[in-house]
Amino acid sequence: MRIDEFGCKNKRTVVMLHGLAMSWRMFRRSIELLAREFHILAVTVPGHDLEDGSEFTSVEAITVQLEDELLDRGLRDVFCLYGLSMGGALALRMLANGRVHFQYAVIDGGITPYELPWLVTRLILLKDVAMTLLGRSSRRLLAMAFPPGRYAPEMADGMFRLLRHMPVRGIWRAYDSTDNYTMPTPFPALDTHIAYWYGSEEKRERKLDIQYMARHIPDVQFEEIPGVAHAELICTHPEEFADYFARLAGLEER
Repeated sequence: MRIDEFGCKNKRTVVMLHGLAMSWRMFRRSIELLAREFHILAVTVPGHDLEDGSEFTSVEAITVQLEDELLDRGLRDVFCLYGLSMGGALALRMLANGRVHFQYAVIDGGITPYELPWLVTRLILLKDVAMTLLGRSSRRLLAMAFPPGRYAPEMADGMFRLLRHMPVRGIWRAYDSTDNYTMPTPFPALDTHIAYWYGSEEKRERKLDIQYMARHIPDVQFEEIPGVAHAELICTHPEEFADYFARLAGLEER
């Protein structure tokens, strides 16, 4: 597992987890803004590193691997955990594990476990993988899901390279585990301030995730970001992202 660091002189640490077929490099500008005040640990999730042969295993296994890495670095009490999409699933599982304490957690369009019949989850999995393999076969098709009006062209370019790098079995496991990872019921009582962010343009797609968070995560704070789609805030609007982050943490606004 690769972890790149920014703002190393700063005391408060933020762990950042990207989405499926994504990289923290897709929101590097947001990281650079946060790094003015925070020590950023930008994680490259296994299976998403073009420079190694790692593969995605499971949400449960990867969170334990990351927790071990943080604990080895002496990080038992961390300022904030940020997870985008698939990274939100990893973040929720880390919070449930309780091995590392976080003062704040931001689940940005995060994926929660399906509470659906098994057969329905298989059909959804087949659809998601089939659509992803279509995008993997054509840069033009992938760009249609991330239109230039909302995302920089480099976003689709980077996702295309990652998807071509990931074996089909890794893509399958990533979707299957991200949609169906295990969580304790009830969710453990935490003193972490947990926020669930979602764009107004993705509200329909996040309906089940929002419902899950409301049912299972005590005292979660919902934040609907107007006018943005999935992953758009952090990838396309870094200054606005940094402002939302500052307000969440009770910091002085920029």
